[in-house]
Amino acid sequence: MDDYLAAGHSAADLERLVEAPRPLPKASAPLVELLDAEPPTLRRPLALIGGRAYAAAWLHVRVTRSDEVTKAGELVRFDPLRVTLERRLFVVRDDGRVFGEDADAPWAELGLEVRLPEVPPPEKLWSARGVTAYRRGERPEPADVFLRLSAVVNLFIDFNRSLADQETMADMVACYVLAGWFLDAFNVIGNLWPNGDRGCGKTQLLNVVAELGYLGQVLLAGGSYASLRDMADYRATLAFDDAENLSDPARTDPDKRALLLAGNRRGACVGVKELAGDRTWRTRYVNTFTPAPLQRHPPARPDPGQPYDRGAPDPHPRPLPGQRRPAGL
Repeated sequence: MDDYLAAGHSAADLERLVEAPRPLPKASAPLVELLDAEPPTLRRPLALIGGRAYAAAWLHVRVTRSDEVTKAGELVRFDPLRVTLERRLFVVRDDGRVFGEDADAPWAELGLEVRLPEVPPPEKLWSARGVTAYRRGERPEPADVFLRLSAVVNLFIDFNRSLADQETMADMVACYVLAGWFLDAFNVIGNLWPNGDRGCGKTQLLNVVAELGYLGQVLLAGGSYASLRDMADYRATLAFDDAENLSDPARTDPDKRALLLAGNRRGACVGVKELAGDRTWRTRYVNTFTPAPLQRHPPARPDPGQPYDRGAPDPHPRPLPGQRRPAGL
Protein backbone atom coordinates (compact mmCIF):
# COMPACT_ATOMS: atom_id res chain seq x y z
CA MET A 1 0.00 0.00 0.00
CA ASP A 2 2.85 2.39 0.78
CA ASP A 3 4.29 1.83 -2.66
CA TYR A 4 0.88 2.52 -4.23
CA LEU A 5 0.51 5.88 -2.45
CA ALA A 6 4.17 6.77 -3.04
CA ALA A 7 3.55 6.36 -6.77
CA GLY A 8 1.24 9.43 -6.66
CA HIS A 9 -2.13 7.72 -6.07
CA SER A 10 -4.57 9.31 -3.63
CA ALA A 11 -6.68 7.74 -0.91
CA ALA A 12 -9.72 8.20 -3.20
CA ASP A 13 -8.01 6.08 -5.85
CA LEU A 14 -7.43 3.40 -3.25
CA GLU A 15 -11.09 3.47 -2.17
CA ARG A 16 -12.22 3.09 -5.79
CA LEU A 17 -10.07 -0.02 -6.10
CA VAL A 18 -11.74 -1.51 -3.05
CA GLU A 19 -15.24 -0.84 -4.41
CA ALA A 20 -14.48 -2.10 -7.94
CA PRO A 21 -15.47 -5.73 -8.80
CA ARG A 22 -12.69 -8.21 -8.57
CA PRO A 23 -11.41 -9.59 -11.88
CA LEU A 24 -12.44 -13.18 -12.60
CA PRO A 25 -9.67 -15.69 -12.07
CA LYS A 26 -8.22 -17.14 -15.25
CA ALA A 27 -6.83 -20.63 -15.49
CA SER A 28 -3.41 -21.01 -16.94
CA ALA A 29 -3.17 -22.28 -20.50
CA PRO A 30 -2.98 -26.11 -20.70
CA LEU A 31 0.18 -27.78 -21.90
CA VAL A 32 -0.58 -29.61 -25.17
CA GLU A 33 1.76 -32.28 -26.48
CA LEU A 34 1.50 -34.16 -29.76
CA LEU A 35 1.59 -37.95 -29.39
CA ASP A 36 3.33 -40.08 -32.00
CA ALA A 37 0.50 -42.64 -31.93
CA GLU A 38 -2.88 -43.33 -30.37
CA PRO A 39 -2.59 -44.41 -26.71
CA PRO A 40 -3.03 -48.18 -26.23
CA THR A 41 -6.72 -48.89 -25.74
CA LEU A 42 -8.62 -51.99 -24.67
CA ARG A 43 -11.60 -52.12 -27.05
CA ARG A 44 -12.61 -55.79 -26.73
CA PRO A 45 -12.90 -58.01 -23.66
CA LEU A 46 -9.94 -60.17 -24.73
CA ALA A 47 -7.02 -58.51 -26.47
CA LEU A 48 -3.28 -58.68 -27.09
CA ILE A 49 -1.73 -55.22 -26.60
CA GLY A 50 1.98 -54.49 -26.61
CA GLY A 51 2.85 -58.17 -26.38
CA ARG A 52 0.70 -58.72 -23.26
CA ALA A 53 -2.74 -60.28 -22.94
CA TYR A 54 -5.61 -58.54 -21.17
CA ALA A 55 -9.06 -59.91 -20.32
CA ALA A 56 -12.06 -57.98 -19.03
CA ALA A 57 -14.31 -59.45 -16.35
CA TRP A 58 -17.61 -58.04 -15.13
CA LEU A 59 -17.85 -59.44 -11.60
CA HIS A 60 -20.54 -59.12 -8.95
CA VAL A 61 -19.32 -57.77 -5.62
CA ARG A 62 -20.90 -57.16 -2.23
CA VAL A 63 -19.96 -53.71 -0.87
CA THR A 64 -20.34 -52.97 2.86
CA ARG A 65 -20.10 -49.33 3.90
CA SER A 66 -19.88 -48.04 7.48
CA ASP A 67 -19.81 -44.34 6.56
CA GLU A 68 -19.97 -41.98 3.61
CA VAL A 69 -19.03 -38.39 2.83
CA THR A 70 -21.97 -36.34 1.49
CA LYS A 71 -21.78 -33.65 -1.19
CA ALA A 72 -21.72 -31.04 1.59
CA GLY A 73 -18.53 -32.61 2.95
CA GLU A 74 -20.15 -34.13 6.04
CA LEU A 75 -19.26 -37.62 7.27
CA VAL A 76 -22.38 -39.73 7.78
CA ARG A 77 -22.12 -43.04 9.65
CA PHE A 78 -24.45 -45.95 8.88
CA ASP A 79 -26.02 -47.99 11.66
CA PRO A 80 -26.68 -50.70 10.63
CA LEU A 81 -24.04 -51.03 7.94
CA ARG A 82 -25.14 -50.35 4.37
CA VAL A 83 -24.72 -53.40 2.11
CA THR A 84 -25.15 -53.16 -1.66
CA LEU A 85 -24.64 -55.57 -4.56
CA GLU A 86 -22.84 -54.19 -7.60
CA ARG A 87 -21.35 -55.44 -10.87
CA ARG A 88 -17.97 -53.93 -11.54
CA LEU A 89 -15.57 -54.07 -14.44
CA PHE A 90 -12.09 -55.46 -13.82
CA VAL A 91 -9.19 -56.11 -16.19
CA VAL A 92 -6.94 -59.13 -15.64
CA ARG A 93 -3.42 -59.08 -17.09
CA ASP A 94 -1.61 -62.20 -18.27
CA ASP A 95 0.47 -62.29 -15.06
CA GLY A 96 -2.69 -62.55 -12.91
CA ARG A 97 -2.70 -58.94 -11.70
CA VAL A 98 -6.24 -57.49 -11.48
CA PHE A 99 -6.89 -53.81 -12.17
CA GLY A 100 -9.96 -51.89 -11.12
CA GLU A 101 -11.68 -50.23 -8.19
CA ASP A 102 -10.58 -51.88 -4.91
CA ALA A 103 -8.61 -54.51 -6.88
CA ASP A 104 -4.91 -55.49 -6.82
CA ALA A 105 -4.01 -52.21 -8.55
CA PRO A 106 -5.98 -49.06 -9.48
CA TRP A 107 -6.96 -48.16 -13.04
CA ALA A 108 -4.14 -45.59 -13.20
CA GLU A 109 -1.53 -48.37 -13.10
CA LEU A 110 -3.06 -50.32 -15.99
CA GLY A 111 -1.42 -48.14 -18.64
CA LEU A 112 -4.37 -48.56 -21.02
CA GLU A 113 -7.53 -46.73 -21.85
CA VAL A 114 -10.53 -49.00 -21.35
CA ARG A 115 -13.43 -48.55 -23.79
CA LEU A 116 -15.90 -51.39 -23.29
CA PRO A 117 -19.35 -49.78 -23.50
CA GLU A 118 -21.31 -53.02 -23.94
CA VAL A 119 -21.54 -55.90 -21.46
CA PRO A 120 -21.67 -59.34 -23.16
CA PRO A 121 -24.34 -61.88 -22.13
CA PRO A 122 -23.82 -63.18 -18.55
CA GLU A 123 -23.18 -66.77 -19.68
CA LYS A 124 -20.26 -65.57 -21.82
CA LEU A 125 -18.47 -63.67 -19.05
CA TRP A 126 -15.46 -64.81 -17.05
CA SER A 127 -16.68 -66.09 -13.69
CA ALA A 128 -15.38 -64.91 -10.32
CA ARG A 129 -14.25 -68.48 -9.59
CA GLY A 130 -12.20 -68.53 -12.80
CA VAL A 131 -10.62 -65.14 -12.07
CA THR A 132 -9.71 -66.26 -8.55
CA ALA A 133 -8.10 -69.44 -9.85
CA TYR A 134 -6.12 -67.47 -12.44
CA ARG A 135 -4.88 -65.08 -9.73
CA ARG A 136 -3.62 -68.10 -7.74
CA GLY A 137 -1.48 -69.07 -10.71
CA GLU A 138 -3.60 -71.91 -12.10
CA ARG A 139 -3.13 -72.26 -15.87
CA PRO A 140 -4.71 -74.90 -18.14
CA GLU A 141 -2.51 -77.07 -20.35
CA PRO A 142 -2.99 -75.98 -24.01
CA ALA A 143 -2.99 -79.58 -25.28
CA ASP A 144 -5.64 -80.55 -22.72
CA VAL A 145 -7.82 -77.60 -23.76
CA PHE A 146 -7.64 -78.66 -27.40
CA LEU A 147 -8.45 -82.29 -26.61
CA ARG A 148 -11.46 -81.27 -24.51
CA LEU A 149 -12.77 -79.02 -27.30
CA SER A 150 -12.39 -81.82 -29.81
CA ALA A 151 -14.15 -84.24 -27.44
CA VAL A 152 -17.15 -81.91 -27.10
CA VAL A 153 -17.48 -81.58 -30.87
CA ASN A 154 -17.13 -85.35 -31.25
CA LEU A 155 -19.87 -85.90 -28.65
CA PHE A 156 -22.51 -83.75 -30.33
CA ILE A 157 -21.72 -83.95 -34.07
CA ASP A 158 -21.48 -86.96 -36.38
CA PHE A 159 -19.34 -86.26 -39.47
CA ASN A 160 -20.25 -89.46 -41.29
CA ARG A 161 -19.77 -89.03 -45.09
CA SER A 162 -17.98 -85.71 -44.54
CA LEU A 163 -14.61 -84.48 -45.84
CA ALA A 164 -12.56 -86.71 -43.54
CA ASP A 165 -12.92 -89.17 -40.69
CA GLN A 166 -14.71 -88.29 -37.44
CA GLU A 167 -11.59 -87.48 -35.40
CA THR A 168 -10.05 -85.26 -38.09
CA MET A 169 -13.26 -83.25 -38.56
CA ALA A 170 -13.69 -82.80 -34.80
CA ASP A 171 -10.08 -81.59 -34.54
CA MET A 172 -10.66 -79.16 -37.42
CA VAL A 173 -13.68 -77.59 -35.70
CA ALA A 174 -11.70 -77.39 -32.44
CA CYS A 175 -8.92 -75.52 -34.28
CA TYR A 176 -11.50 -73.11 -35.69
CA VAL A 177 -12.90 -72.45 -32.22
CA LEU A 178 -9.42 -71.77 -30.80
CA ALA A 179 -8.64 -69.42 -33.70
CA GLY A 180 -11.55 -67.23 -32.61
CA TRP A 181 -10.13 -66.94 -29.10
CA PHE A 182 -6.66 -66.06 -30.46
CA LEU A 183 -7.92 -63.80 -33.24
CA ASP A 184 -5.37 -61.08 -32.44
CA ALA A 185 -2.64 -63.46 -33.63
CA PHE A 186 -4.08 -63.80 -37.16
CA ASN A 187 -4.57 -61.55 -40.16
CA VAL A 188 -7.22 -63.74 -41.84
CA ILE A 189 -9.98 -65.91 -40.38
CA GLY A 190 -11.85 -68.53 -42.39
CA ASN A 191 -15.57 -69.24 -42.09
CA LEU A 192 -17.20 -72.62 -41.65
CA TRP A 193 -20.07 -73.26 -44.07
CA PRO A 194 -21.71 -76.61 -43.22
CA ASN A 195 -24.15 -77.91 -45.79
CA GLY A 196 -26.42 -80.87 -46.29
CA ASP A 197 -30.07 -81.87 -46.30
CA ARG A 198 -32.53 -80.59 -43.74
CA GLY A 199 -32.12 -82.28 -40.38
CA CYS A 200 -28.53 -83.38 -40.97
CA GLY A 201 -27.16 -81.25 -38.12
CA LYS A 202 -26.02 -77.94 -39.65
CA THR A 203 -27.70 -75.84 -36.95
CA GLN A 204 -26.46 -78.26 -34.31
CA LEU A 205 -22.90 -77.63 -35.48
CA LEU A 206 -23.42 -73.85 -35.30
CA ASN A 207 -24.78 -74.20 -31.76
CA VAL A 208 -21.72 -76.18 -30.68
CA VAL A 209 -19.31 -73.69 -32.26
CA ALA A 210 -21.17 -70.77 -30.66
CA GLU A 211 -21.11 -72.40 -27.21
CA LEU A 212 -17.38 -73.11 -27.43
CA GLY A 213 -16.33 -69.96 -29.31
CA TYR A 214 -15.29 -66.56 -27.99
CA LEU A 215 -18.50 -64.65 -27.09
CA GLY A 216 -20.29 -67.01 -29.48
CA GLN A 217 -23.88 -66.36 -30.51
CA VAL A 218 -26.21 -68.02 -32.98
CA LEU A 219 -27.96 -65.29 -34.96
CA LEU A 220 -31.36 -65.71 -36.55
CA ALA A 221 -32.82 -63.60 -39.33
CA GLY A 222 -34.88 -61.60 -36.82
CA GLY A 223 -31.92 -60.41 -34.71
CA SER A 224 -31.38 -56.66 -34.51
CA TYR A 225 -28.57 -54.99 -36.42
CA ALA A 226 -27.57 -52.88 -33.40
CA SER A 227 -26.74 -55.92 -31.24
CA LEU A 228 -24.96 -57.62 -34.15
CA ARG A 229 -22.87 -54.50 -34.75
CA ASP A 230 -21.77 -54.24 -31.13
CA MET A 231 -20.80 -57.92 -30.87
CA ALA A 232 -18.91 -57.75 -34.17
CA ASP A 233 -16.95 -54.81 -32.79
CA TYR A 234 -15.90 -57.10 -29.92
CA ARG A 235 -14.84 -59.70 -32.57
CA ALA A 236 -17.29 -62.24 -31.21
CA THR A 237 -17.98 -65.55 -32.95
CA LEU A 238 -21.23 -64.88 -34.85
CA ALA A 239 -22.88 -68.04 -36.20
CA PHE A 240 -25.56 -67.07 -38.72
CA ASP A 241 -28.41 -69.52 -39.21
CA ASP A 242 -30.62 -69.47 -42.32
CA ALA A 243 -27.92 -67.73 -44.37
CA GLU A 244 -29.93 -68.18 -47.57
CA ASN A 245 -31.73 -64.96 -46.59
CA LEU A 246 -28.52 -63.02 -47.25
CA SER A 247 -28.93 -63.58 -50.98
CA ASP A 248 -32.33 -61.81 -50.94
CA PRO A 249 -32.00 -58.07 -50.12
CA ALA A 250 -35.78 -57.87 -49.69
CA ARG A 251 -35.66 -60.30 -46.74
CA THR A 252 -32.49 -59.07 -45.06
CA ASP A 253 -31.50 -55.81 -43.40
CA PRO A 254 -28.96 -54.28 -45.84
CA ASP A 255 -26.76 -53.10 -42.97
CA LYS A 256 -26.72 -56.59 -41.44
CA ARG A 257 -25.97 -58.10 -44.86
CA ALA A 258 -23.07 -55.70 -45.43
CA LEU A 259 -21.66 -56.43 -41.98
CA LEU A 260 -21.70 -60.21 -42.43
CA LEU A 261 -20.29 -60.13 -45.97
CA ALA A 262 -17.75 -57.35 -45.51
CA GLY A 263 -14.73 -59.64 -45.39
CA ASN A 264 -12.63 -61.77 -43.09
CA ARG A 265 -9.31 -59.90 -43.06
CA ARG A 266 -7.81 -57.76 -40.32
CA GLY A 267 -8.75 -54.12 -40.76
CA ALA A 268 -12.02 -54.84 -42.58
CA CYS A 269 -14.77 -52.53 -41.36
CA VAL A 270 -17.98 -50.84 -42.43
CA GLY A 271 -18.96 -47.24 -41.72
CA VAL A 272 -22.32 -46.51 -40.10
CA LYS A 273 -23.99 -43.31 -38.94
CA GLU A 274 -24.98 -43.05 -35.28
CA LEU A 275 -26.90 -40.41 -33.37
CA ALA A 276 -24.64 -39.01 -30.64
CA GLY A 277 -25.73 -37.72 -27.23
CA ASP A 278 -25.74 -34.11 -28.43
CA ARG A 279 -28.27 -35.03 -31.14
CA THR A 280 -25.69 -34.85 -33.92
CA TRP A 281 -24.74 -37.62 -36.31
CA ARG A 282 -21.30 -39.17 -36.23
CA THR A 283 -19.64 -41.87 -38.29
CA ARG A 284 -18.63 -45.07 -36.54
CA TYR A 285 -16.42 -47.69 -38.17
CA VAL A 286 -17.51 -51.16 -37.10
CA ASN A 287 -15.02 -54.01 -37.14
CA THR A 288 -15.97 -56.98 -39.34
CA PHE A 289 -12.86 -59.11 -38.73
CA THR A 290 -14.62 -61.81 -36.75
CA PRO A 291 -15.37 -65.55 -37.04
CA ALA A 292 -18.74 -65.93 -38.77
CA PRO A 293 -19.74 -69.53 -39.54
CA LEU A 294 -22.85 -69.74 -41.75
CA GLN A 295 -25.41 -72.35 -42.68
CA ARG A 296 -28.16 -72.31 -45.26
CA HIS A 297 -30.94 -74.68 -46.23
CA PRO A 298 -30.49 -76.28 -49.65
CA PRO A 299 -32.94 -75.24 -52.36
CA ALA A 300 -35.45 -77.69 -53.82
CA ARG A 301 -33.26 -78.05 -56.94
CA PRO A 302 -29.62 -77.81 -55.88
CA ASP A 303 -27.32 -75.87 -58.16
CA PRO A 304 -23.78 -77.37 -58.17
CA GLY A 305 -22.35 -73.87 -58.60
CA GLN A 306 -23.78 -72.54 -55.36
CA PRO A 307 -21.29 -71.98 -52.50
CA TYR A 308 -23.07 -74.34 -50.11
CA ASP A 309 -21.81 -77.26 -52.25
CA ARG A 310 -18.24 -76.26 -51.42
CA GLY A 311 -18.62 -76.26 -47.62
CA ALA A 312 -18.00 -78.96 -45.05
CA PRO A 313 -20.71 -81.47 -45.97
CA ASP A 314 -23.09 -83.56 -43.94
CA PRO A 315 -22.61 -82.93 -40.23
CA HIS A 316 -25.10 -85.07 -38.31
CA PRO A 317 -26.27 -84.58 -34.73
CA ARG A 318 -25.02 -87.35 -32.49
CA PRO A 319 -27.89 -89.46 -31.08
CA LEU A 320 -28.18 -89.52 -27.32
CA PRO A 321 -27.55 -92.84 -25.55
CA GLY A 322 -30.46 -95.16 -26.26
CA GLN A 323 -31.64 -93.18 -29.29
CA ARG A 324 -31.55 -94.47 -32.83
CA ARG A 325 -29.78 -92.60 -35.58
CA PRO A 326 -32.17 -90.78 -37.96
CA ALA A 327 -33.19 -92.89 -40.92
CA GLY A 328 -30.95 -92.54 -43.95
CA LEU A 329 -27.98 -91.02 -42.04
